[in-house]
Amino acid sequence: MNATSTLNEAARRLRIVLVGTQHPGNIGSAARAMKAMGLSQLVLVAPEKAPDRDTQAMAAGADDLVASAPVFASLAEAVSDCRWVLGATARSRRVQLEPLHPREAATRAVAATASGPVALVFGRERTGLDNEELQLCHAAIHIPSDPAFPSLNLAAAVQVLSYELRCAMLGDSRLPAGEARTPPPSEGAASHAELEGFFGQLEQTLDQIDFHKGRAPESAMRKLRRLFLRANLDSAEVRLLRGVLADAQRMARLAGQSAGGAKSGSLIAIRTPGGQPHAMRRFAPAFALLCLSCLLPAGLPSMAAPAVAPESDDGVLVLGRVSDDPKAHYDQLKPLLDYVIPRMAPVGIRSGRILMAKDLQQMTSYLRRGRVDWINETAGNAALLEQRGVAHAFLITERDGAQRYHSVFFVRRDSPIQSLQELVGHSIAFQSPYSTSAYYLPAATLLAQGQSLELLLSPMDKPAPDRVGYVFARTELNITTWVHKRLVDAGVLSNLDWLNPARMPPAFAQDFRVIGRTEDVPRALMLARTGLDPAVEARLNEVLQEAAQDPEAGEALRRFLGTARLLPISAEDRRSLEWLGRGVRRVRAEVE
Repeated sequence: MNATSTLNEAARRLRIVLVGTQHPGNIGSAARAMKAMGLSQLVLVAPEKAPDRDTQAMAAGADDLVASAPVFASLAEAVSDCRWVLGATARSRRVQLEPLHPREAATRAVAATASGPVALVFGRERTGLDNEELQLCHAAIHIPSDPAFPSLNLAAAVQVLSYELRCAMLGDSRLPAGEARTPPPSEGAASHAELEGFFGQLEQTLDQIDFHKGRAPESAMRKLRRLFLRANLDSAEVRLLRGVLADAQRMARLAGQSAGGAKSGSLIAIRTPGGQPHAMRRFAPAFALLCLSCLLPAGLPSMAAPAVAPESDDGVLVLGRVSDDPKAHYDQLKPLLDYVIPRMAPVGIRSGRILMAKDLQQMTSYLRRGRVDWINETAGNAALLEQRGVAHAFLITERDGAQRYHSVFFVRRDSPIQSLQELVGHSIAFQSPYSTSAYYLPAATLLAQGQSLELLLSPMDKPAPDRVGYVFARTELNITTWVHKRLVDAGVLSNLDWLNPARMPPAFAQDFRVIGRTEDVPRALMLARTGLDPAVEARLNEVLQEAAQDPEAGEALRRFLGTARLLPISAEDRRSLEWLGRGVRRVRAEVE
């Protein structure tokens, strides 16, 4: 392969990823900066506005890069096949990544293309990349601008780094004096998807062995991510580590079975061959951490496990929440918990706690192990938790005057689509994989009408002629924007969001028409974990229902997501929940 072919191959594997771009013109300017430096792989992640005439004007001849740029709903999807991911950031953040000078980053990035695609990720114009997005990166690039005026326009930052990549591809990799060079990812390096799969399993394992002891898991996971990202793992090493984790998970399950349902962190009673019981502490945490420490690269710091002394939760009632913003949600939950706990004294409850989970899978684990006693969830997630046998709904939550809601399907007024049956061969935007009104409910409705659903890679992708293609837009505003800009053919929102100008801008609404709706389902439900003391559940039910008539509960209910009151589940509501539960099962089995 000659030098030109090598350079072209490296350029094809270098990916510029723009996340949440707010101004379409900046997309065009970035494309122009890339093309001038011989780069062609532009990727967009959830832009606030779709490329438009401003984009074409600013691209100034590089509009072919914009036209061919795939659009993804999340950064994780956009970089799933990458061997190395670099995040451009100008700020010091809690997510501590290896900091790289642009020239060193470019040199290592070009070298890393020998093993697969490499991504350079740029964030939003105002706020840059958030912490969750930075956690997906292996290292951070910081352009050493003047501290008195450090801000660079997005396109300017892309231009600087594209120039450094061009220099590196041409062989000029001289680093500024004093810069140390660290080795790039080796050939055969694990892909981003492989590493994220490992980190997901690692997080599950640490949760299953009760490593965190009720503390927030985010800090430990950030440190562990940095630890393993510095190790430059290859695919075989990732498979080895996942094998160790699988054994640790198996031992944790065996330990739980031996405990006969004992609470996490308690002593496990095991009978000796002679029939005499003896107590041993849970061995899964020590086993997992010992194995992981043996597999860590030499020279990396060791991490000590926290003490595993048994703890008792007698007299403590734990309120849970799936949260992507723990601080804000804690402020919403705490007043209600403070109101409820003193009124639970007749059944032996003396104190309360709040425990956040990052997703429904983690919350399922908390409920199964008795770490969380009660939660408030949407109908779709409530159906999933009931199907998993970890919780059951006992009250309906009325929020902002609404006990029930439904989903609304809509298209542009000039669309030829007149009904849900005519969505076949077209695309629709849902919100997220755990949304009731903007995923589970409409997806279940389409399946009930005989439609087949197909996940699309981006809004630009097209479904098979006999299927309805769907993408996740992440926010309600993105759904309305994508339909308005004709990126997708249809969208779906709850009837409440349809009337909310913050989510359905009036300027958009006048261009839309409704083509269908779903059944009504409860807007939100209060659930108790399976196995909660019946006396505790009965008293909790009583306290929550009486709260609407108690003046002392007014502020606590208002701050609890705008709750007006909590009501018993009627027979009609139970039938609608059962219908939704069947629909969710079909979505999980036939779509996912």
